[in-house]
Amino acid sequence: GETRCRYRGAAAINASLAVALGVRFPLSFYNLPGVGWFQDRLYDLVAANRHRLPGDMPYCKAHPEECD
Repeated sequence: GETRCRYRGAAAINASLAVALGVRFPLSFYNLPGVGWFQDRLYDLVAANRHRLPGDMPYCKAHPEECD
């Protein structure tokens, strides 16, 4: 059968990279002592401040003069 795993946050990013690249390295790296913890804290920081990052507002709403 097919094995299915669920990942959240930084682990999901690592899992996506592993699938996209066809290698296990991103998940293996995430599982190294301290690495997963650090990536999770960084993910939490980005998630908490995502509203301050570019791309939060659709381009045409931010620049209506450039859209039809």
